[in-house]
Amino acid sequence: MTAQRQREIVIEFETVQMIRKRAKTEFVFCLGCGADSDFVSHVEAAELFETSSGQLYQFIKENDCHHDVSWNGTTYLCIASLLAVMHERTNGNGVKLLDG
Repeated sequence: MTAQRQREIVIEFETVQMIRKRAKTEFVFCLGCGADSDFVSHVEAAELFETSSGQLYQFIKENDCHHDVSWNGTTYLCIASLLAVMHERTNGNGVKLLDG
């Protein structure tokens, strides 16, 4: 009886997971974009992305995301700017904004 050779086959599956979450935004003029854009408080954005507000605040500072501080001290983030930075950092993969 001769020895048989064994092989190992690896199969990888890539899946897309759609997660739908909601947050109320304010549609105001963004100085960084030079256009009207949706803004969300950094606390609500942290809940959307399941991270702490401190980590998200550090991310927006490090990546020059457009943001504004309101009269009551709340930081609001420009959604377009935030998603553009996230898209750039993931090399075009990852978070996408869907209409609807």
